[in-house]
Amino acid sequence: MTGVRLRDVAERAGVSISAASICLRHGDGFAAETIARVRAAADQLGYAVPSGVRVPKAERVGVAGVVLHDTPVNALSCAHTLEILRGLAGELTPMGFGIEVLPAEQGPGAACAYDNAAVDIVFYLSLAEPAHATSEALRMRGIPTVHLQSTLDGPIAAVRTDDVTPMRELMSHVVGLGHERIAVLTQRSGYNVRAGLVADARWESAQALYARDRLRGIAEAGVTPFAVYEARASTIGEGLAAGRVLLDLHPRPTAVVCLSDMLAAGVMVAARERSIRVPEDLSVTGWDGVDLPTLAPHRLTTVLQSGTQKGMLLAAFGAAVLAGRAPTPFRVPQYVLLGTTTGPVP
Repeated sequence: MTGVRLRDVAERAGVSISAASICLRHGDGFAAETIARVRAAADQLGYAVPSGVRVPKAERVGVAGVVLHDTPVNALSCAHTLEILRGLAGELTPMGFGIEVLPAEQGPGAACAYDNAAVDIVFYLSLAEPAHATSEALRMRGIPTVHLQSTLDGPIAAVRTDDVTPMRELMSHVVGLGHERIAVLTQRSGYNVRAGLVADARWESAQALYARDRLRGIAEAGVTPFAVYEARASTIGEGLAAGRVLLDLHPRPTAVVCLSDMLAAGVMVAARERSIRVPEDLSVTGWDGVDLPTLAPHRLTTVLQSGTQKGMLLAAFGAAVLAGRAPTPFRVPQYVLLGTTTGPVP
């Protein structure tokens, strides 16, 4: 058959054009069934894969899906998430892509957005376990996915972070200052998260992978938290609510380790309300390294990571996938940054 195009193969196999390109060349990231279906379609149509095949921009819909790690309201209240999205959008826009936010989970009886979403590629920000099913649904349609995080036995993650080691180092710093009553302010993330003190903070039970790894780092540092508070979202308001509860405990913690800078900022507001001095009376740590002018004159002790770099890397890996290449996973560096919010146990 003459004049057969990649579009024809994709339509015969029931996948996107970009997915057909990848399946014909190497198939990385796709189910064996999808690869076989695409290659069978190419054989039936007599389509020959040209050297260096690329998906023409004119044959794309020009939309990249983004799956947030939480509900849009919660996720977009997080300064670090906004940094990631700015970095991602800044790279995708010149490539001719718009962004469509897809739900992280499907509610009971709801129509599945992943069955009919018109997208060329989907970016997952911090994949939670329930989202594995949605990722698989996309791959079955032949739509490639790029992940910020993933489990070892789950989908391949192009951009990764090691949250265990920095948290272990951060906890060693706090313990080294003599603190024993260490409270943990976590955000396990997800649609069913509740706010309040929790009795069980085992890292194995956390849905969000970044929360799982940070809680694991605390455990590996040999620390049993004095108290654990689970927040709904990474916002100053949630940190303030948590801080009011934690700092009213008797006895109260001498250190609060927060899984984000936004939460840490809220705890510090709660401390000011109670005339609790930081770090003389209370040590506070965060995570992300975002710019929070409200903390002045303090500089938060935190773990520094670049959300903008994560977003730019995600876009670069997405471009590689759409071009038929299999990107090598990259680990974004993170560093413990000592500020003025931690001091010796009072």
